[in-house]
Amino acid sequence: RWQATDGVLSDLVVEQTAPADHPTLRPHAMELALGRDRNGHLQIESLPAWVDGPRTVLPEVRGREVPDLVFPNHGDHAYAKIALDERSLDYVRRRLDRVDDGLLRELLWMSLWEMVRDRQLRSTEYLAIGRDRLGVEPDLDILDMALDRVALAISRYVPEVRREAEAHAWFDAAMANLTGATAGDRQILWARSAISVAATTADVARLADAV
Repeated sequence: RWQATDGVLSDLVVEQTAPADHPTLRPHAMELALGRDRNGHLQIESLPAWVDGPRTVLPEVRGREVPDLVFPNHGDHAYAKIALDERSLDYVRRRLDRVDDGLLRELLWMSLWEMVRDRQLRSTEYLAIGRDRLGVEPDLDILDMALDRVALAISRYVPEVRREAEAHAWFDAAMANLTGATAGDRQILWARSAISVAATTADVARLADAV
């Protein structure tokens, strides 16, 4: 959580929680990433941070320019789940493709998924971000991971009354990305994704025609 005054950070706090069945807070040595959008790319300033207890104030960030994205586990050094703040989440929604660092993009996708599982992000919003951003994801490992979780989100996390509509929306997106893909592996991933979510007779017929 952070606050800003006149375009600069006035306060930044890392809050830590633990599950009720294992209420243990551990210390973490982290790298805090402050990302700022510059000329179509996210530029990262990484600061060391020692997080201990339920609330850790990081005074060293005060006076720095307001970031477009904050990620408290840059480099994946800590064993922790990260929930994004609202401004960072909004940046991911709109401009995830501007994050050049493949590991950071992977960690951001992981965080989005953990937020869904922890009921901090709606499954339908996760799917909307996927439809907008996965079509331009250059890393096939990240794409494969995210597509697996898309199928899981539709089958287990989307409310039943919306499941068919969300599955069809994802099917349309997968077929569009399959058509636009040139690399064989990318085509295979999108084809598998379309097959895994096909939920209507029309979708299945469209798959058959594509084959």
